[in-house]
Amino acid sequence: MSTTEECSVKPKPWMTTKMMFHYMRYASASYGWPFYIFTNLCTGMCHLCKHMRCCSCCLPANQVYFDNCCQCNTATIKRLTGLDQFDLVYADYHNRIFEIPFYVAIDKEKQSVVVAIRGTLSLKDAITDLSADSECLECEGLIGCVAHKGILQAAQYVKRTLEEKHILEDAFDRAQGSKLVITGHSLGAGTAALLAVLLKQSYPDLICFAYAPPGGLLSFEASQASQDYICSVVLGKDMITRLSIWSMYDLKEKTLTAIRNSHSPKFRTLASGAWEVLCGCFISDSTATERLLGRGVTNIGNNDIEEALQNVSMAREQLKITHPPMYPPGQLLHVLEVEGGRACCGTPSFYAEWSRAEDFVKEIILSPDMVTDHIPDNLMTALEQLSDKDFTPRQRKSQEEVTALTPLYSSSLTTVTSQEKMFDNINDVKKITSGPAGSIMSPYMNFDPKYLPTKDDGFIFPEGAGRQRGRFEMAFAQIGGSIFAGGAAGGMNGIYTGYREIKGATDMSTAVKRTQMLNFIGKRGAASAQSVGVIALLYSLFGVGLQLARGEDDEYNTITAATATGLLYKSAGGLRKSLIGGGVGLGIAAAYVLFMKSDTFKSYMTRSR
Repeated sequence: MSTTEECSVKPKPWMTTKMMFHYMRYASASYGWPFYIFTNLCTGMCHLCKHMRCCSCCLPANQVYFDNCCQCNTATIKRLTGLDQFDLVYADYHNRIFEIPFYVAIDKEKQSVVVAIRGTLSLKDAITDLSADSECLECEGLIGCVAHKGILQAAQYVKRTLEEKHILEDAFDRAQGSKLVITGHSLGAGTAALLAVLLKQSYPDLICFAYAPPGGLLSFEASQASQDYICSVVLGKDMITRLSIWSMYDLKEKTLTAIRNSHSPKFRTLASGAWEVLCGCFISDSTATERLLGRGVTNIGNNDIEEALQNVSMAREQLKITHPPMYPPGQLLHVLEVEGGRACCGTPSFYAEWSRAEDFVKEIILSPDMVTDHIPDNLMTALEQLSDKDFTPRQRKSQEEVTALTPLYSSSLTTVTSQEKMFDNINDVKKITSGPAGSIMSPYMNFDPKYLPTKDDGFIFPEGAGRQRGRFEMAFAQIGGSIFAGGAAGGMNGIYTGYREIKGATDMSTAVKRTQMLNFIGKRGAASAQSVGVIALLYSLFGVGLQLARGEDDEYNTITAATATGLLYKSAGGLRKSLIGGGVGLGIAAAYVLFMKSDTFKSYMTRSR
């Protein structure tokens, strides 16, 4: 089967948002009580109490292993899924490297036997995640395919446990006519997908829902072959589904390029990034990796950076031989937030569309949401909204509408590389094979940066920001600068006043005069700094508020903020003083605007004549 034919497999009828939300509850329940309490801080314990079995270690043995005394993890499963004790066939919370917790339950509503596997929740799980070497996937029908080594061993552990304890046989005896459904989130999703591949021959009608699976999981052929029975769901800019050795090298190369091209101090770049992560809701969402490269490219000429870029490019060339690209499994549904669909603290609106696995291995998207989009509670909220709307996901685009349909690398070691295919439909870009330092260009930026516009310096801006600082960014500098300026002016006034006071005092000693002078400087400086700082703070608050309310930053905001500051600052002195203060603020702001916009004002006056 050709690559084009494999990519054209349509989603199956059972791949609906209602089914995805239904089994997402099972995947989320596998995390147990710690995650449930974390997401329900106020009411979580109360909800779990009625499902707990106190002193369960003294009760008759059941099919729950390595849970705590009150079976809090099992209580979480019952709470989230609505199962009763009889529906829970087996639960094992044993956790070691390559051995992760899972449970088996009977879903009477959908007439299925569910195997739900937990995601990363311990250091042992993290070591399983990091065992990212490729290992041969020995399965009938898949020849020469490889999988993530650590996750494959975890899947083999679950399969071995199911077979040795005859768990599935027992479940199907109690729920005859049911189908097998395997699900999980994150590490659990990758394990569920590989377990589905391993069990496909024994259970031909099984299906799998993999939520936020790891990106570097399967070779391309195995990923495409699993499209008939595996459905992966990814939320927004989730970095885990995009995480692979290839994407990490791509991120490293783009980071080095950004450092080379940026004239901005690194502390300012890091401060902007920290602000974006903490308060990303104030910034419009756009692709941060595009911003990393900068609009105008200016080579600073740092030899160390150039050498590092060359080493990265050489290492990426070696990856084509040593580490073929790995992909997420099966059909892939991408859940996205509607652009501008929420306020800062509001509830977002979502939609979904089918995507290709190869679209998720090209690069890691830097965003404040890259981590939060991986949290299972956020994904479940999005799926719940889509399920309530009975949303039908959009079909993937046709082949003519995309520029890169084939994988980055074919495991059959062909001589045609993805660099030759990536820009087949872009005739305006000059193709090259090496950059300024002789390094091979990234397949995601396969053109010489010198052909980009170089009129402006290449600065790094916060995601979604304009090419100048906004009022909120400038507010900190304005307030701090005003306090220092006010303190300096007050200190100078204190020096002058103190000198006049002690000049004619012949009865004071030198030490007393010095103390008197310092008192004048400290008091006058502090009072002046406080007054000027309060004015700057009020002005900044009004300015930022007007910018957020109007969605624009112009001279009207400056004049209005200055006038409001004067009115409020002098309001304690009565109406007359308040109006005088507003007039002073208006006059200062008008003079400032006329000075800064003098060219615009002159051209306007010339046209009016």
